Amino acid sequence: MATAAAGAGQEKQLAPTLLSFFIYNPKLGPKEGEEEKKILFYHPNEVEKNEKIRNVGLCEAIVQFTRLYEIP
Repeated sequence: MATAAAGAGQEKQLAPTLLSFFIYNPKLGPKEGEEEKKILFYHPNEVEKNEKIRNVGLCEAIVQFTRLYEIP
């Protein structure tokens, strides 16, 4: 029983990994269907267009949400 408890405390540590990095301008492509125009740079480039748009959209939503809590 003591060996099981000791083994549970030794979890494998994973190194941080950068899955994607992108730069976007929310003022570009303001209309629906033009979302890809907002993406100025995306790494890795091999990612599908829809995934790029989804990731940028999520970041835009998070930024908009946090603006609700800005102190004027």
